[in-house]
Amino acid sequence: MLLNNAEEAINQAKSEAIIVIEAEELYEQAQEAYNNKNYSLSEQLSQETVEKVQETEAYAQQAQTQINETESLINELEGSVSQEDLDNARSKLESAQAAYIKGDYDSALSFAEEAYSIALNAENTRSEDGFLVLIGVAVVILITGALILWRRFSKPEKHIVDVDLDELFEKNPNLRTDEKAVLRYVHESGGAFITTVRERFDIPKSSAWRMINRLEEAGLVETRIVGRETYIQIKED
Repeated sequence: MLLNNAEEAINQAKSEAIIVIEAEELYEQAQEAYNNKNYSLSEQLSQETVEKVQETEAYAQQAQTQINETESLINELEGSVSQEDLDNARSKLESAQAAYIKGDYDSALSFAEEAYSIALNAENTRSEDGFLVLIGVAVVILITGALILWRRFSKPEKHIVDVDLDELFEKNPNLRTDEKAVLRYVHESGGAFITTVRERFDIPKSSAWRMINRLEEAGLVETRIVGRETYIQIKED
C-alpha cells in the first residue's frame, strides 16, 4: 500500500535526523484523501510523499557533504590566506549550518558552496611567510651595513707605492693582460681587498686566488689578512 510506503519513508528520514516537513504535509493530505475514500488521490499524494522524501534526503546529503568540505578547506587555509576572506567564508558557512538545522537544505547547500568559493579564492597573503621575509631582508640589510662599516674602518690606509708600472711590465713580459689590469688597479687604489678585485673585474673566486698567488710568487704584490679578508698591495722594491 502506497500510504504505508510513504509513512515508512518519512519515519526512515526522521530517524536519520532529516527534516521532511513538506513530505509530512503531503502525507497528511494522502491520509485525508484515503479517509475520504478518494483512493486514487491518496495513492498519487502518497507517491509524491515518497518522492519528496527522496528529494529532501538528496539535498540534505549534498548540503552536508558541501558543509564538511568547506569546513575542512577553511581549517586548512587558516593562517595562510587573508583573514578577512576567511572570516567571510566562515560567516557563510555558519549560515549554511543554520539553514541545515532548520531543514532548509537547498539554502544550506547554496550557502556552503558560496563559502567554499570565498575560501578557495581567498587572497594568499602568507602573512607568516611575509613576516619571515621581512626579517630576512632586515638581517641582510644589517649584515650588509656592518660589512660596509667594517670595510670602511678596518681597511688600511691607502699607500700608493712609488713604482713605474710600465717599467715593471717590461721586466715581466709574461704578465697577462688581466694581471696587468689588476696590478694597475691595486696600484692606483693604494691597495685593495681581494673581494673588491674580484667584483671590479668579475673574476671567479678560484681564478682570483690563483692570479694573486702568481703575482705574489713573482714578487709583484704582497698580501696580508685584515679582519677576515686578504688585502693586496703592490710590493715595494
